[in-house]
Amino acid sequence: MSESLRMKKGNFYNNEFIAPLIKTEKVYSSSTLNLNDHQVQRNFPPGSEWVYYKLYCGIKSADKILLELIYPLVVKFLSDNKIDKWFFIRYNDPDFHLRLRFHLTDKNNFGEFIKSFSSIIADFEKENIIWKTDLATYQRELIRYTPPAMDLSETLFCIDSMQKLLFLKATAGDEREDIRWLWGIKIIDQILYAFNFPLEQKYLLVQTLKDNFSKEFNVSKIFFQQLNKKYRLNKIKIEKMIKGEEILITLAQLEKEYSFNNIAIQILSLIGTEKNYNLNNIVSSYIHMSLNRLFISSPRMQEMIVYDFLFQYYNGEIKRKANMNN
Repeated sequence: MSESLRMKKGNFYNNEFIAPLIKTEKVYSSSTLNLNDHQVQRNFPPGSEWVYYKLYCGIKSADKILLELIYPLVVKFLSDNKIDKWFFIRYNDPDFHLRLRFHLTDKNNFGEFIKSFSSIIADFEKENIIWKTDLATYQRELIRYTPPAMDLSETLFCIDSMQKLLFLKATAGDEREDIRWLWGIKIIDQILYAFNFPLEQKYLLVQTLKDNFSKEFNVSKIFFQQLNKKYRLNKIKIEKMIKGEEILITLAQLEKEYSFNNIAIQILSLIGTEKNYNLNNIVSSYIHMSLNRLFISSPRMQEMIVYDFLFQYYNGEIKRKANMNN
């Protein structure tokens, strides 16, 4: 059996150790909210205040597009007050593409925005880096994020998306791939901290997510033994990243400038009025989408791995805390 879980090109595993992708159940469950009880707009077709693009490209080209095209575009449109928020995700349906949503400050600027956007991406289309562009209707996931908190959730997505662009800007080459998975672990802990999860609750949520993903991928004990070994080899790195003891200065600044803390307080205040919401489900969705924006390929497998590493870290912290109290 060859060495596994190698951290190359944004992945931490060797294909020999990837279990068959057999889905057994949903990893995330939805809330049971009655949308008729809330007057929140769900659909935004082309021409409305939300502009929704699908940019079809290669998986490895996505970071280049985000860094060289989308970053300067959003900086300009935000500074010019053409948009007030935006966000992206990576998606397959089945072809890989970037999904981009931009919120216009004035929907009358829709035509101007489309013209500017088309001009900006034209060279990448000519070079076939972007091989197809679709303009679509944005349908909000009101059930997942709750209608009252949908607008704030989109603001959180914007903060997270800006964080990801600046992560790409602050890193490059092998250094970026060496730190990408560590930054994913840091992000999860950031979000849980922002939503006031105590250590034990962090542990339980991450354990649930880890277990659900292991069922989705039908992973073997051998695979988890390899994960345990890899965690032990990288334990000090993981601990220092979470505690902020060993982090690039630019990423430390990024963490402060694009903190989730304030928006999390507002979201907690709003969803606290909902009878049928589940905080764990909502926060799990925020984490899932954040990791989707970070990882290049096989994001769900990488998501499971960082959950496992963080589970082991929290487990160790709980034991250390118990020993200190004895």
